[in-house]
Amino acid sequence: MEALKHPDYKAEDKKLKEVKKWVIHEKATVEKQEDSLKEEIKKIRKEVLHLQDERLIAKQQLHQFAERNLKNLKFAEESPYFGRVDFQEKNREEIEKIYIGKFGLHDQREDMPVVVDWRAPVADIYYSGHSKEVGFKAPAGEIKGEMHLKRRYEIVGGSLSAIYDEKTSENIIEDSLKGKGEFLIGALNKTTSGRLKEIVATIQDQQNKIIRSDSLRPLVVQGVAGSGKTTIALHRMAYLIYNNRKNLHTANYMVIAPNKLFLDYISAILPELGVDNVRQTTFEDWAMGILGRKVKLTKSQDKLNLLASKENIKKEVIATASKLKGSLLFRRVIDTHIRRLEAGLMPIEGLSYNGIPLLEHTTIREVFLTSNLHLSLEERIKKMKTYLKARLKKDKKDIKDQVDARYQKKILKAKAYKDQQEIIRLYDERDRIFDEIISSIPQLVDNYLQQVTKFSAIDFYKDLIKEKDELAKAFRDKMRDGLFDEVWQHIFHEIEGGILEAEDLTPLAYLHIKLIDFKERHKYNHIVVDEVQDFDEFRLSLLREIAINDSFTFVGDISQGIYGYRGINSWERTMERVFKDKNYHYHLLTTSYRSTIEIVELSNKVIKKCKGLDPLMAEPVFRHGEVPSLVKVGDQAEMAEKIAERIEELKDIGYATMAIICKNLEETKRAYGYLENLLEDVKLLTDDEDTFINGIVVIPSYLSKGLEFDGVFLWNVDEDHYTDDPMDVKLLYVGITRALHRLYLYYLGKPSRLLDI
Repeated sequence: MEALKHPDYKAEDKKLKEVKKWVIHEKATVEKQEDSLKEEIKKIRKEVLHLQDERLIAKQQLHQFAERNLKNLKFAEESPYFGRVDFQEKNREEIEKIYIGKFGLHDQREDMPVVVDWRAPVADIYYSGHSKEVGFKAPAGEIKGEMHLKRRYEIVGGSLSAIYDEKTSENIIEDSLKGKGEFLIGALNKTTSGRLKEIVATIQDQQNKIIRSDSLRPLVVQGVAGSGKTTIALHRMAYLIYNNRKNLHTANYMVIAPNKLFLDYISAILPELGVDNVRQTTFEDWAMGILGRKVKLTKSQDKLNLLASKENIKKEVIATASKLKGSLLFRRVIDTHIRRLEAGLMPIEGLSYNGIPLLEHTTIREVFLTSNLHLSLEERIKKMKTYLKARLKKDKKDIKDQVDARYQKKILKAKAYKDQQEIIRLYDERDRIFDEIISSIPQLVDNYLQQVTKFSAIDFYKDLIKEKDELAKAFRDKMRDGLFDEVWQHIFHEIEGGILEAEDLTPLAYLHIKLIDFKERHKYNHIVVDEVQDFDEFRLSLLREIAINDSFTFVGDISQGIYGYRGINSWERTMERVFKDKNYHYHLLTTSYRSTIEIVELSNKVIKKCKGLDPLMAEPVFRHGEVPSLVKVGDQAEMAEKIAERIEELKDIGYATMAIICKNLEETKRAYGYLENLLEDVKLLTDDEDTFINGIVVIPSYLSKGLEFDGVFLWNVDEDHYTDDPMDVKLLYVGITRALHRLYLYYLGKPSRLLDI
């Protein structure tokens, strides 16, 4: 309710003013500290000989901490907290009033919290507590007690705007579980500002459980469109970093998103939560970083458009080729070829010096094949070089025996003839040869191992593809008669023609790791992978190489798996195959917080019609809106005119973000051609864009995944564009579920049979 009308307004207003006063004082103190640290750093830089000086590093870290603290205090000055719980610990009389905010505020002088960070253990009861009896897990163990009050605040510009109280009782509050509270509905009814934002004030119970799940095993979130999967995954990242903050300077974290446009769309969340230094990238960019070079790839949407085309007769071949490259079986084929290379890698002769044997081939080969197996072949060769040099120096006695044996007969013969001069010469020559061998060991080993073949991931990959018979042994019986030959021919011609696609990056990166080097092995403490339903199993298995203890958050929606020809169709099957014999967390998010009831109902009707899919039905929050409009037009020019008229109407009522969503890129460009003459501020978004643009955009359906807009206009949803083909169904589902408040569908001729409005 409006803050002024709340019975506790005076007390709450007084509390807010006290906290703000403390924040202002603390901010002034920190500003002085920051200025002082700047001066100290300048002074130390003039005195030290190098930038790695311990004093300099220590002061720089303190300065970074002060900067971060100051940034948090500036935010807290405007909105120090958003919630409160009154908690009475079991067997204690005192009732604590705990204020919860985006950032924790601690009074060092009084050694007490002013505001508790939303990620702190005690804050769990704010999100998950719906009955009087509550508890939370603290470092010392579980703490139980009673919650006497749960209160939410809207604080705007440092002033109380609204106060919402949630009831507590012995029974779980249905409205809270369903996300139907007044506070949440108010937040959802607002228009979007464009980019994805943090939601610490409105995290729901089920979302909170996902955020606070332990990181010791992989976590999978299957969530319907609009369930907040991406947002929750990023909040989970912030939570894990907060609870591992003692190791902040040594830990590494990464977010993998489907494309650069989406990366930009979500880029504000982690900084808003006070989290920096998280690597945010796409799989393609990460893989190219591993390869150490830019690889020119065909665009994924080109393949998607081919597969969505009604005329393309090679659909089965193209889809099967992608599936082959992304399979764990293909990884095993690669491993077999690597082992074959490895077995014959060492030179066929042993290590010798002018015919004097120093180390047998069988010994060298056995050591190589059984040592440092976790490293790449190139790294193992470097280790082998070090080993051989050390081994030969250690085996001086054996080498001396070999040299002695070489000269023994000659010396005995000289002694028999009593040729003293020859005896002396032979002894000198023997000792000289021995000394030469010992001094030339490094060069001997270097020359010996220079005979080993140099590695290239791309050359190895091309050679592997040429091995048709070997690939046939693995894949032929898993395809219909004749299909393997067509698939192999397709892959072979692409590779020979220098054509590489996204599906080639995984095996190429894997080969680089196995053959050459891998600096990121088990580097990341936690990795978030978004839109993971479009990842193949080979790709997921590759990511295991870089994660510590398989610490992952995977989020996705199989109903939006538009790359189903290569992606995940069953979480259970994929996790059992990729993470064999490893337990994992699995969570379902069925509540859609994005769209109105009417839009969610339509999306459910559409996705139900997807053949071969048992979709998860979305449950809307209790938020009504207009029924989606299905509009018939005479031609595309009229379609553009009607859309432009409607957009102007929505702008007049405050809608800021709107999208015209088309099925494919070709149609997107055509629609933009009509609309750019009718709307001054319309923008075209394609795969080439790295930056998300707020406002009015024209965008292909596959690129709109994960995005949301106040109003959505679906371009030409006729029966030819959206058939009952599973890919068509999913693309239409994706388009529909981008809308927050309004949805309009335009068509020529007859509407798609998938629509039932």
